[in-house]
Amino acid sequence: MCMRIDLSVESLNKRVVWKVFDKSSGAIRSLFEYAEYPKRKLVVRSEGPTYVIDDLYRGTFAHHGLYFYTSKAAALEEAKRWEGSYIAKFKVIPKDFLHASEDGDRATYERAWRVGNYIKVRDE
Repeated sequence: MCMRIDLSVESLNKRVVWKVFDKSSGAIRSLFEYAEYPKRKLVVRSEGPTYVIDDLYRGTFAHHGLYFYTSKAAALEEAKRWEGSYIAKFKVIPKDFLHASEDGDRATYERAWRVGNYIKVRDE
């Protein structure tokens, strides 16, 4: 997932965020990185820089971090674009915040816990 970030946003007070999942490979995995997020287990971002400045595309982009939607509505909007998708609720700690997207709909964090069950998104 490529997310253009706003470096002026230095904190976010969110404690609940959302992620989109897919079941096309048999198991329910994250839509973009196909990672598993077991319920009630701490998940930590991969090592490496949290953002990169890309001169070619003239922007600053999130890199190593856990990507989430900042609201259930934003996650649902994205999930409806994919057949057989799910969403799930996650708990985050504000001090683990890394970056917010320019539109404010997405954010990256250092750590998170999936606290909700997978919710099947109905195709409309």
